[in-house]
Amino acid sequence: MLLFRARESGPPASGHPRRILVPLDGSELAEHALPLAASIARLAGAEITLVRSISWATEFIGANAYLMSYGSADLIDLADQSARDYLREVAERLTAQGLTVHIDVRLDPAADGILLCAEQQHADLIVMSTHGRGGIGRWVYGSVADRVLRGATVPVLLVRANVPVAEDPVTARSVGASQ
Repeated sequence: MLLFRARESGPPASGHPRRILVPLDGSELAEHALPLAASIARLAGAEITLVRSISWATEFIGANAYLMSYGSADLIDLADQSARDYLREVAERLTAQGLTVHIDVRLDPAADGILLCAEQQHADLIVMSTHGRGGIGRWVYGSVADRVLRGATVPVLLVRANVPVAEDPVTARSVGASQ
């Protein structure tokens, strides 16, 4: 699903993205957005910024009095380093495809971090996967994708994580098409 917001004022958005933001949480499901983001970046000559939130570390520390008094900075540093290592590994895969890739780690809650990063990095497009939860699942777990859709000032392209994606979805005729 691709969402474009109507603009109240100002010049129209440019014809193609120059900066694409791809939020990742370390899961295979989140990485389902990568092939489509990479294809768009190749076609548009755009840069990709990979972003990951580690707000769980501060929430975990806050919920554990022992960690609050001992080692909280170490845990946050460890979470930050782990997130950076993960994003660098993903960035290397994309760089090997000839793409320009940046990484960004945030301490904000996921949706807030994505929206702040998009604003600060002047993203033209956010490409992210969604678990596609509905009903009680969305109510219990919340939906980062929903919050991003509601708060984004740039187009958002959502990729359903549970739907198979062709290796190069922009040029493939259909998902799973034979060569």
